[in-house]
Amino acid sequence: MRAELIESPASREFLSLLPLTLAMTAYSSREKYGPMPALSRDNMTGIKAGL
Repeated sequence: MRAELIESPASREFLSLLPLTLAMTAYSSREKYGPMPALSRDNMTGIKAGL
């Protein structure tokens, strides 16, 4: 999977978690979901959802 991240404290914190292994659960045999480690709320300023 490829992704492009903006330069921000939240991006740097997320990158520090990689590589990341997640325990996934099947939902309706087509989708998977799993918990993500929490990021510091201090690094979330200036982030806009949906971009």
